[in-house]
Amino acid sequence: MKMIETIRIAAMLGITGMAAIFYSCHSSPHVRYDLNVVKHEQGWGYEILRDHKPFIYQQYIPAIEGNKAFADKRSAKKTGRLVLSKLQHHQMPTVSKEELKELGISGD
Repeated sequence: MKMIETIRIAAMLGITGMAAIFYSCHSSPHVRYDLNVVKHEQGWGYEILRDHKPFIYQQYIPAIEGNKAFADKRSAKKTGRLVLSKLQHHQMPTVSKEELKELGISGD
């Protein structure tokens, strides 16, 4: 029972977070986004700045189970560019397993 409640709360928090990002993407037409690729202890990740302020920090490969960092700078940059493009086109900045596959990125 506790496991179901924990999953339910996590899902609600995730949905709320994505709604907040979606709303903030549409709230101002003159928003500037920038991409930085970052090295950390486990590997590579990326961050997206919105008007020079941290907006998204992605330390792990999205859509992949577990916490797996990008193996190299190139993979993190390709995924970050995809997310950046979605934000610039007023789309939800989510990444699917299929999109990762198209980019040649796996969680192995």
